Amino acid sequence: MGKPRRKRPYTILPGRVDCFPLKTREPTQRDLIIGNATPSITYESHHAIWPRIIDSVGNCAEDSAVKDALLASKIYKSWQHGMPFLKDVPIMKKFRSGRLSADDLPRANDVILTHGMWLPAGQILYHGGCFDSQRATITDRPISATLVPSVALVHAIKDRGQIAVFRIADSESVRAFVYSSRGYQLHTLEHEILLQSRLELSPISSQEILGRIVSEYEVRPK
Repeated sequence: MGKPRRKRPYTILPGRVDCFPLKTREPTQRDLIIGNATPSITYESHHAIWPRIIDSVGNCAEDSAVKDALLASKIYKSWQHGMPFLKDVPIMKKFRSGRLSADDLPRANDVILTHGMWLPAGQILYHGGCFDSQRATITDRPISATLVPSVALVHAIKDRGQIAVFRIADSESVRAFVYSSRGYQLHTLEHEILLQSRLELSPISSQEILGRIVSEYEVRPK
């Protein structure tokens, strides 16, 4: 197999993928007629939307606003275009399908380190799973994250765990493989970003929101 080809155009734009401030849509004329005219709300950060996301399990205007913002993001689009086609890196396709064995994990990590991109400092990602919210954790395998809070919530519910908010500590320190959110790939609605292994997740804060633990971590290589 030759060198994996990247999508075109291959120009990863600088800056973070950030949906905030986030504004929900204005009510339409139809909303007004049927009496479903919820006023538009502006959220300054992800902290403010968790009650709505958790209470509705993502079935809310805030979730739609996040996905609309990602769809419109030129930076996020450039991240996806900067990745190789999955047919050229079959181990990443295998990872996304959930059929990866323990022996495959180092190979997937090699692809992330070789063909992935540097995440910018301050980038926020979300993950649903089981974590220690009191002590630093060192990851021993690539870890899946998302740009959509509701996706992390669904995985937290599935794993009977909590929601983790990852904040990248430094630029050019953490590599990631950005899966496409369009086309015919599996799980495009996950807005998945796969982080390299050997990362230190250092707890910053933790709170309980409507019975669900939401913990924030600073992420740097170990």
